[in-house]
Parts: sequence; C-alpha cells; structure tokens
Amino acid sequence: DKESKIRALSIRISILEEQLSDQQAVVDKQNATLRVARKRIEMGGPESEQEKYARITYERARAEDGLRNVTSKLEQASASIDDRFSSIAELQREQSEAKHYQQVAQARVDELAAELAKSNKWQVIAVEVRSALVKERDTLQRHVDQDLSLHPD
Repeated sequence: DKESKIRALSIRISILEEQLSDQQAVVDKQNATLRVARKRIEMGGPESEQEKYARITYERARAEDGLRNVTSKLEQASASIDDRFSSIAELQREQSEAKHYQQVAQARVDELAAELAKSNKWQVIAVEVRSALVKERDTLQRHVDQDLSLHPD
C-alpha cells in the first residue's frame, strides 16, 4: 500500500516536473523574444507586429500578476484590519466588564468596611465597659478587704 502510494507520488512528481519544464521553455522563449524586441527598439529599429504582440502580451501578463498580488495583499490587509477592529471591540467590552466588576467589588469593600468600623466601635465600647467593671470590682474588693481588716469578726 505504501509502495503504491510512493509510486503514484513519484509519477505525479515526474508529470509536474515535465509540465514545469514545458512552462519554463515557453517563458524562456517569451523572454528571448522580448529581449530581441527591446534591443531592436533601443537601436532604433522598427518593431515587428509579432514582437509588438509578444511584448504587449508579456507586459500585460506582468501587470495582471502585479494586480493579482496587490489585490491579494489588499484583501489580507482588509481581513487583518477587520480582525483588529473586532479584537479592539472585544477588548473594550472586556474592559467595560472589568470596570463594572471593579465597581461592584468596591461597593462590597465599602459595605464591609462600614460593618467592620461599626463592629470595632462596639468592641471598643465593650472593652471600655469591661475595663470600667474590672476597676469597679477591684475598688469594691479593696473596700471589702479594708472593711474586713477593720472588723475582723
């Protein structure tokens, strides 16, 4: 199976090489004719109808190739620009979402900070009350101790 595929590919390559050789021969002949015509024109000689036709055909083929290349590059550039605009729009959408999430998170942080401040306020009050109670207990304990020391019964 692999050998038959290799043989088929080898035959296909041979055919393509032969076609390439034929096409190259045509191109070489056209280039030679064009060179001859250009030399004759440069020397001031008249251009034959066949040479004029060959030159115009050659120049037209070159112009059409150039046009195809430019058209292809224009299409690629247009596609690239469209992709860029769509990615910019997507980035702007993501940025808008991120800003919204940031605002929501900031509101939650502010809410939690307010709760924490409220809680801290009550904790401070509780500490102060406890401290006052401890002082009062200590004071009462001293009074009791003094009263007991004055009246030992």
